[in-house]
Amino acid sequence: MSINNILLIMEFRFLQDFLKHSCRWDDVEKNEDGDLDEADFDKLLYRQNVAARAAYYELNALVESEIYAAASGPWQASNHKGPKTLSECLSSGKDLKFMKMVEDLSIKDAISLIEKEYKVKLLDFPGYVEVFKVRETVNDFKHRKGFVDFRKQSPDQIKFADRRKVDVDTANFAISCAKDFIYALRKITGTYS
Repeated sequence: MSINNILLIMEFRFLQDFLKHSCRWDDVEKNEDGDLDEADFDKLLYRQNVAARAAYYELNALVESEIYAAASGPWQASNHKGPKTLSECLSSGKDLKFMKMVEDLSIKDAISLIEKEYKVKLLDFPGYVEVFKVRETVNDFKHRKGFVDFRKQSPDQIKFADRRKVDVDTANFAISCAKDFIYALRKITGTYS
């Protein structure tokens, strides 16, 4: 097993441990009546919500970096304009800000390069649908405080106040799906093998 695969396994375990530690019920004290303290319970729920969203952000970043890594080879061989390496940039006399990198592409374009090069459809990969739901959720939290972009909803079912919800269970499920997706991506592209 390659060091990169070991590092990936560790990243997933760290995320799972992070989520597990956000759920510690022993942090919730009981009051004199033996009931759970409401304020402590609310803090625990808030902590779990923040941890789940943080896990989503980390998963999204991890999946995106894997997609860009897989697209790097096809991108280097493509005819995208501009210097693509440091040596090309320096030999052309251009400032480093003009150097083009695969990460300058949109995710959609990076996926397109991968699909064309390896003659696959990422939509067919295990976990694809779920990891792109994670991406949409992250973007909704980042740009709209968790509210779903109503423009992406079916015209006959638009809900302006529809808000994303994440919890520890959905975050753990998303981790599992991201594992499946990344391993399938690495297998087909040979990235980090």
